[in-house]
Amino acid sequence: MSLILVQPHNFTVLSSQSAATAPASNLNVDYPNMVWKSTSTTDAFIEIRLDPSASWDFIGLVGANLVATDTVRIRSAGNQANLTASPSYDMMFNVLGTLNSDFNLAYHLPSSAKSHRFIRLDFSAANNPNGSLQAKRLVIGRRLDGDGVDVGADFNIEDTSRISDYRGIQISDPFDAKDSWKFSVGYVKKDDYNTKWRSFIKSALGKAVLFIPDTLNNSHNQEAVFGRLQGPTNAGLITGDAYKVNLYIREV
Repeated sequence: MSLILVQPHNFTVLSSQSAATAPASNLNVDYPNMVWKSTSTTDAFIEIRLDPSASWDFIGLVGANLVATDTVRIRSAGNQANLTASPSYDMMFNVLGTLNSDFNLAYHLPSSAKSHRFIRLDFSAANNPNGSLQAKRLVIGRRLDGDGVDVGADFNIEDTSRISDYRGIQISDPFDAKDSWKFSVGYVKKDDYNTKWRSFIKSALGKAVLFIPDTLNNSHNQEAVFGRLQGPTNAGLITGDAYKVNLYIREV
């Protein structure tokens, strides 16, 4: 396994340690300037509830200011009380490197899908130098796995500024630069395309997804993108039973 795509489930925040101006509910929206921020690096936590039908096999934090020594404990259960009393699932994970402070990515892949609606994250960050913890998005969902992107994929940095011509000069309205990927997955079995890829693409168009192009290297924070699928997307038949899927994802 090397490629992962995840469309986040919606969730409800039940309890958290949060600054008044940056509540944990911001982790459920796709605007990059709306973040969750804890009041300190001590005893920071978040408790959430998923919809009844939302199973998951991926959980991660996008745009976190975690450092390599920080850890995140995830517990899940069928009700809120059992999150601390007797969780059904209890694991630790940590941030994957600090190459890009704007996109530190911490995630965990359970070995099987979970149907527990109630989830709690506890942060151990005694050596974090920031004074408080922060993250842009909490991504919980079902992952779509692939063998990897084809050679020739484009990893771009796009200038989204608005530039207007006026009386012989250019006027710039500056906006952020956005990371993006234009890539192909070159050998998707027809059955996998029709049962997994097709429904994922249709449900994700116009929404934000997390894309990790290669889980087998240490460049997650340089290469992963939390962004929207941009149209058109397409698939072409390359053999009697396989498709080549073409996608374009741009950072939100």
